[in-house]
Amino acid sequence: MQKYDIAIIGGGILGTTISYWLSTLYDLKI
Repeated sequence: MQKYDIAIIGGGILGTTISYWLSTLYDLKI
């Protein structure tokens, strides 16, 4: 269960980082 919880938290952080990175790229392009 602990490994599963860590995977969910890690995935959430990764998703947030990618979303922030993409939004930054779009801001730079615009």
